[in-house]
Amino acid sequence: MKNLIAIYLLLAVITGNAFSAENLNLKELFENQNYDEIIGILQNVQEQKLSAEELFYLGFSKMMTGDYKKGEKLLELSFQKKPLPETGKILAKIYFSRGDYQKVIEINKK
Repeated sequence: MKNLIAIYLLLAVITGNAFSAENLNLKELFENQNYDEIIGILQNVQEQKLSAEELFYLGFSKMMTGDYKKGEKLLELSFQKKPLPETGKILAKIYFSRGDYQKVIEINKK
């Protein structure tokens, strides 16, 4: 699997295109809590080229491995691209825990 991942990364770098989450089965990696693998796959792709789902997987993985600031930023980008309820709930919990109630209200409006 690591060779396949390396090939996808090389293609993404050469072509400048992000790959879809379905092609690498990121959902399965996410469900199995393989956060380090997800980070390894997506961290070198430009953020603006990642889909909302890829940003979500990467952001959540960053948070689960201790990089909270970067994780939050990526989740916010994911939510901006595609305001999915599950992303909004996570962001609302983050904002609520910090006492940033205005952001909680903004997320709930979307």
